[in-house]
Amino acid sequence: MVSNRPRDAAIIEPRLSDARGLLRDGGVSIGNAFSGDAAQRQRFFLESLDAASERLKNFVEKAAKATLVGDVFDDAATGQGLLNYFLRAINCGAITEAEAANLSGLTLPELHSASFVKILKNRQAL
Repeated sequence: MVSNRPRDAAIIEPRLSDARGLLRDGGVSIGNAFSGDAAQRQRFFLESLDAASERLKNFVEKAAKATLVGDVFDDAATGQGLLNYFLRAINCGAITEAEAANLSGLTLPELHSASFVKILKNRQAL
């Protein structure tokens, strides 16, 4: 069975897993479509979720304001990294899309864009 979509993998894995995956004995699976039966696949995201949520909300707000007043915003890589954190948390099942949107202050279409630069450009146009 092959899946390149995390949502599909989340449905497929419980159906096929025998709970004896390679990561079952203390392994950690972060950002993988399939967990390998690792017990700690979500812990990383859940432990840092509050801090990352606040950082991304503030980062998007400040970046959008900086660009709106004509300042140069040159740290899009940090914004993209924070966005990727949420996308990976969704992909491994640590949080839902709705939780990510609520916590990050982004809309579902913004999350789906997977691009911090696109999010800023779209917000500037408003």
